[in-house]
Amino acid sequence: MFEQHIELVRRFLRNRLSPEATDTDGLSCDIDYAVDDHDAFVIRSYSHEDGVECLHLKYLGDGNCVADIDRDFFSLYGMLSVAQQQYIERRITSDAIIFWILAGEANMLGPAARIRIDGDRVTKIIAEYERMVAEQAASAREHDWPNAP
Repeated sequence: MFEQHIELVRRFLRNRLSPEATDTDGLSCDIDYAVDDHDAFVIRSYSHEDGVECLHLKYLGDGNCVADIDRDFFSLYGMLSVAQQQYIERRITSDAIIFWILAGEANMLGPAARIRIDGDRVTKIIAEYERMVAEQAASAREHDWPNAP
């Protein structure tokens, strides 16, 4: 769904974007420097896909839950030089936590990024997270709570 949002915004603003606004080189450098200074992550790979900076990071942090990985991610993100307007979406898959970032200034769509965070610790944290979500859903159904999954 986020990809569709990006495409709609890009189409709407296409004629108003400057080449600098879609240049992901600055974002790549910012992320590279931030990861070098942050103990919780190491870069596995970079790529550019249709104007989106795609980073694959290995989690080296000592987190024990999704909130801990979120904390480490936002600590890393806080080290970046980002635009005034930002949209961040977090997705949890079976083996990774993925953050989609869209940043820009007023009337300007800036670079987009997808940051995939994985590693052995992340896989264990996600398995525990999924177990807890399943238990909560079962409990909600058992108690006949409204909107129970």
